[in-house]
Amino acid sequence: MNEATDLLSRKLDALLTGQAEAATRLDGIEDALRSVVATVAGLVPILGTHREMLQRILEAAAAEDAGGSELAEALRQVEAALTAMTDAQARTTQALSGLPEAVEEAAARGARQAMSREPAR
Repeated sequence: MNEATDLLSRKLDALLTGQAEAATRLDGIEDALRSVVATVAGLVPILGTHREMLQRILEAAAAEDAGGSELAEALRQVEAALTAMTDAQARTTQALSGLPEAVEEAAARGARQAMSREPAR
């Protein structure tokens, strides 16, 4: 009976140690994730403003030279690049929204693995 108690005690110790380490890592990940989400969210209005500004410049340049100047073409390319950046940012924001659940699942998986390990003797 003493051996079973010792084994259970070692498993519980390993589990608690693993949980403490996981909690510390999760706190760091959570802080980093908040920073990333805030930064990415801050890009949305900036990209929108740049896109609107370039659209107005493009319209003005196109009105000046209906024949298709190099400036108008360059601005079209910049506008296309900004559109691609805006789309990529939207996809990034969507992907980041699923991270908290992914982190939680990873922590639970780590706890299950720690519980199933045989402690060293």
